Amino acid sequence: MKKFNISIRGDRWCIAVLSPVEFDKHFSSKYLGVTSNKRQRLICFRTDALDLNTVIHELFHAHFTYLCLERAEKLTTHQIEEILAEWMGYNAQSLVRQGLKVYARILKLR
Repeated sequence: MKKFNISIRGDRWCIAVLSPVEFDKHFSSKYLGVTSNKRQRLICFRTDALDLNTVIHELFHAHFTYLCLERAEKLTTHQIEEILAEWMGYNAQSLVRQGLKVYARILKLR
């Protein structure tokens, strides 16, 4: 396993890159990446299925935990769409920039 830290919303998160064998020991093989909750602050990627879209996807999960929607069980599709649209309007560019930086660092580890 190779890893490094990044900052998300002022908190330190660990990025871990695991071989397929390591990854499958801890997570389902159907996933390309996994993001923990904001207490654990861990994002794991498989080395054999890594691309920029997956990095941005997992970073979005990490950023999304800060919206604290865990208990919002009865949101309508429209409400969810509005929350995501509002978040993306303010954060999409920085998310993509961070994704590019994280992806570049991961490629150097391989």
